[in-house]
Amino acid sequence: MTETKLSAIEKALAAAKARKAAKEAAGLTEETPAPKAKKEPKPKAEKPTKAPKAAKEPKTKTVDPTKEAAKAERLATKAAKMAELEAQRAERKAAREAAKAEREATRAAAKSAPGSAHMKKVEKARAKLLPLSSEAELLYSEIIGNFGGPMVNAIAEHLKLHVRMSATKRATEGAALPVGTTVRIINGEAKYLNKVGTVVKSQKLRSFVKVEGVRKDVYVFTADLKAVADADLAVAV
Repeated sequence: MTETKLSAIEKALAAAKARKAAKEAAGLTEETPAPKAKKEPKPKAEKPTKAPKAAKEPKTKTVDPTKEAAKAERLATKAAKMAELEAQRAERKAAREAAKAEREATRAAAKSAPGSAHMKKVEKARAKLLPLSSEAELLYSEIIGNFGGPMVNAIAEHLKLHVRMSATKRATEGAALPVGTTVRIINGEAKYLNKVGTVVKSQKLRSFVKVEGVRKDVYVFTADLKAVADADLAVAV
């Protein structure tokens, strides 16, 4: 029985020696571990091919006859309004052009008429004059009838200078009217004659008078103004 155990041990030792010899023959030692075998990559499973998507069918728009009729009516109404506006614009433009043509024709006729514009100015100046008395009218007729244009003009200039000298003399001899004094215009332009107003700026020679209904203050000689009391205004009214 002892011999059987020894032979088994010997066999194990012999097998170990044989393995060691095989390792050494292969260049392997106990310090150098045997290289691990590389794992071969697993083959990828092929994905199933997807079937192509079916093309979408175009959506069919449902037409509502009621809505379409309402839309057409709105468009027709809008077109009618636009046409009406265009017609109104054209009518106004034609009216403006006609009025402009009429003004231009009137202006051209006024320019073509001999002396019409100048005579209008003359008549406007005549309307500003004070009426003459019968004696003054007689003297006026004698002057323009007996003297030519240059002499009539000279007489008129002398008369204007005389009027100015008289007014200046009266103003320098008198005193300036206080601001706020109620006055009556007793001389000067016909449209202001006998008008009652208030002195708003007082100077010794000339003054500014505010007259009701007149846009600008009237600039007159102070000598052509007469202070008016409340009693005189009551009588005049």
